[in-house]
Amino acid sequence: MVLRDVGSDDDLLIKRAIAIAGDKITVGDNEIVVNDQEEYESTNHRESEGYSALIPDDHIFVMGDNEQHSF
Repeated sequence: MVLRDVGSDDDLLIKRAIAIAGDKITVGDNEIVVNDQEEYESTNHRESEGYSALIPDDHIFVMGDNEQHSF
């Protein structure tokens, strides 16, 4: 996906859609699980603690491919 950077009027970001509205996402132990099924290995070793969330209506959970330098 191409998104406008919220910190800039001109910069665009390229991200991967991981979960859509209604999906449950769980992040922790260097993995990302969507709807208790799909697993993505996380390269982000800076996680302080895991979390779980339900993606709200009209929202998409996105991630950069280079997690160490993506926000």
